Amino acid sequence: MKWLRRLTRHTATAVAAASLALATALTGATPAQAAPTGLTECSAEHHRGDRRLGPERLPVLGPVGLQLVGYSRTGHRSEEQFLATYYDQAGNTWRYPPKDGYLLTPSGDPVKWQQDLRTG
Repeated sequence: MKWLRRLTRHTATAVAAASLALATALTGATPAQAAPTGLTECSAEHHRGDRRLGPERLPVLGPVGLQLVGYSRTGHRSEEQFLATYYDQAGNTWRYPPKDGYLLTPSGDPVKWQQDLRTG
């Protein structure tokens, strides 16, 4: 398990370094200036002017930027397909899976349990 944690940490470091290098190359900034707020925060504008699709620009650096590596805003669907599948126009609300998305038993009850987690 330790090797997996080390691999994950090294991968995250490599991705961060690559993102920083790309940002530096694209902006022409020096490394001290390479992480302006715009690369670590979301934009205020909505994607294509539609609040349901989230911010126009998503972070590419910082903790959130690392979590978004490989992220697809609409799950590799067109925006129209995504909204038709997951948004209810009549109710002006999102469609959620039954039972909060839990895996269900044959009787239809959610599969859940409590578990103590180790420190660390």
